[in-house]
Amino acid sequence: FFQMSSSSFFSMPPPVSVEVETPSSEEEKLLNYLAVGQVIKEHIKRDTENRNKIWFQTGHYINLGTARLLGVLLSEIANDTNSHNQLQEIASLLLHCLIAKYGHKNGSHLYEALFRPNTSESELKEPWRISPDVDTEEFIKASEKDFLAQVISGLEASHFSSLTLNEFNLIDDISMELSHFTLPVQIDWDKLDSDMLTEFYYSLLTQCDNQDSLVVPEYAARCMIFWRGLSVQKKREYFRLQKLDLLLQRITKWTGLDKLSSFIIKQTKIVNNIDKESANKKVLGDKQETIPVVEQQTTTIHRPTCVNRKALDVSCMPWDFFSKETVEEPVFDEVVLLFRKDPAKKSKKNNKETNPHSIYVQRFNTVPLKDYAHIFPAKRQGKNFADIFYMLMICFWLMTLFFKLQHAWASATYIDEAVMGILFVFLPLLVRHFVKSVSNMRTHRQRQSLAESFVENSLQCNKTVLSYIRDEAVSQEFMNILLAYSMLRKNPYVSYSKLDIQSSVENFLQSHFGLQVDYNAEEACQALKKRNLVTFDSATNTYQVCGHAQCIEKLQEWLLSEVECAFSSF
Repeated sequence: FFQMSSSSFFSMPPPVSVEVETPSSEEEKLLNYLAVGQVIKEHIKRDTENRNKIWFQTGHYINLGTARLLGVLLSEIANDTNSHNQLQEIASLLLHCLIAKYGHKNGSHLYEALFRPNTSESELKEPWRISPDVDTEEFIKASEKDFLAQVISGLEASHFSSLTLNEFNLIDDISMELSHFTLPVQIDWDKLDSDMLTEFYYSLLTQCDNQDSLVVPEYAARCMIFWRGLSVQKKREYFRLQKLDLLLQRITKWTGLDKLSSFIIKQTKIVNNIDKESANKKVLGDKQETIPVVEQQTTTIHRPTCVNRKALDVSCMPWDFFSKETVEEPVFDEVVLLFRKDPAKKSKKNNKETNPHSIYVQRFNTVPLKDYAHIFPAKRQGKNFADIFYMLMICFWLMTLFFKLQHAWASATYIDEAVMGILFVFLPLLVRHFVKSVSNMRTHRQRQSLAESFVENSLQCNKTVLSYIRDEAVSQEFMNILLAYSMLRKNPYVSYSKLDIQSSVENFLQSHFGLQVDYNAEEACQALKKRNLVTFDSATNTYQVCGHAQCIEKLQEWLLSEVECAFSSF
């Protein structure tokens, strides 16, 4: 295998002699989609001159509902009753075919039988889950690969993108900005299992024709990260706590205390007390590497979109704490995590999670790039220099108060002594309340409110997420095929190339819905050709739609075959 120069990368072991199925290019496409193959496509890049600019490449995701799209397509031919009824009939059959296709390939059955986290070990021995006639370990390993393949295929059909190493480094750099004084939440990669994804990558590699090596970043061996949609989130608030942090960061930078704090934290190992061979160390090492990306030639009519960040940048004068500021940060519209917790390091507090084979598939909405670490289940929230600085300030204030009171005690009257006595009685309670309030404000409360907002915007139920992925795969493929078919049938006697179909569909989506989509004409034309809904002229590389009766017949055959396939799996 090709070995990277950095030992921090997770390198796959050399291939061994095993019996594999007939090699297929589908495995190579899947490795490329997972951003560990030979051809990696990136969607997010940072501007080399202005670091607050992020370039976003238009993706295949069609952000529409199927009912809305079909309604607009039908309204355009409302005057032609025959064409209106024919398109409606085609759309109905096509939708039922895709529902049948993904109905038995979304991993729900395998998840319910083997990989649900709260399934106990005694329940796993039930005969309906694993037959007594098969080897349990081999059956679970094969089911893992089948489950992962089904979920990933659904995510790909839903037009989710897999996070590449360069994109991961970009969002991690954003999360670490303005952290001279404080320390952001970090992911504890050691608590995530790597064996499951490692074996899955290796099983794909052994079936590839044109690829004989694989280098996987450590984070990708621990967790698959998928995202869809990039937008800007605007907030207008006072941001007093953030301004105080920013002021202290500048003070420490001007006085050189930031270097002193970094030295103290490093020497005392307050934060990063990790072993040399830990996954956390390897992920940090991967940040020093970049993977060369082959620039893909795109035929879309849309240019990349620029997303501008507007971080909190004020002078932090006294009057600034009483004025509202506007902050604009890029956010992922949707993020899906697929991982397994390390069985040896699972928390013993939750006794319900007893399944050693549990797999988690979690979806989150509106995740800021700078706070991406908060959505991970395993986090390291060590103490930081800001907390130490605050405690030193409190101790200095208490010592000053004590010496002031001691100096005033000599000349005090009886009333002053009584007041001071009462003050000394209640002073520990006041100090305790003040320290607790500051500590909560600095660490717990801010992180808890942020975590609660993520939980409110997420679907933590794995089974619900699998159903959502299935529905989105059906919706996206339905719209993708229907758009190409409707464009071809506008003039059924003319042949069109894929480029003609793509430009026509992209202009339609932009003019009717204001969407900028890199329409996947290749996928749509292949689906139409596979189901014999179009004829293909190899000499001119053009497509022409078939007659309505033939399309109905072929769709009915497709639906029947999908139904038979679904029943044969039981």
